[in-house]
This record gives sequence, C-alpha cells and structure tokens, in this order.
Amino acid sequence: MHDATIHICREAMLAHTIADALNTTGFNYNHFNEAMANEHRTLQQFFMKLLVNYIRFAASDAYHTDARNKASKELAEQLNCTLNDIMVYLPCI
Repeated sequence: MHDATIHICREAMLAHTIADALNTTGFNYNHFNEAMANEHRTLQQFFMKLLVNYIRFAASDAYHTDARNKASKELAEQLNCTLNDIMVYLPCI
C-alpha cells in the first residue's frame, strides 16, 4: 500500500518486504514454513501473535475489500469466530 499517510516505520517496511516476496512467481510456502520453524522459539510465538492479530484485523470493518481479497475477508471472519470461541494466549517466555 502506497498511502502518503503511512510513514516509514519498521512495521510498514516488514509489510512491504512480505508483499514483495509474495509478489514473485515461485514463492514456496513450505520453504518459508521450514525457515520460520528454525527461528528462535520466542520469535515463532511472536509470529503466531502477528498472524492472529492480522486475522482479527482482516475480519474487521477497517479491512477494505474488493474481488481480489474478498475470499481472504470471508476466511478471516470465519477464523475470527473460532478465535473468539477459544482463549488465545501467546505469552512471551
């Protein structure tokens, strides 16, 4: 997203780096999974927290959709219902 209101910060830089990686032909999700599984266990916990937070955001009204990401929104809404039914506790140990 290239919105002038978004200032350059590490979170925006990370989002852009992820978007760039996903925007290339041949991104291998399994290789990514294996690489993340080799990261420090606490960092794996933080990554899961990031994923849960993004799912909750994508399920919210703040997440704008069109035909290109409609399925993501619908999946996020379903996952968010499940997340709301269980206790999500991801401590930093």
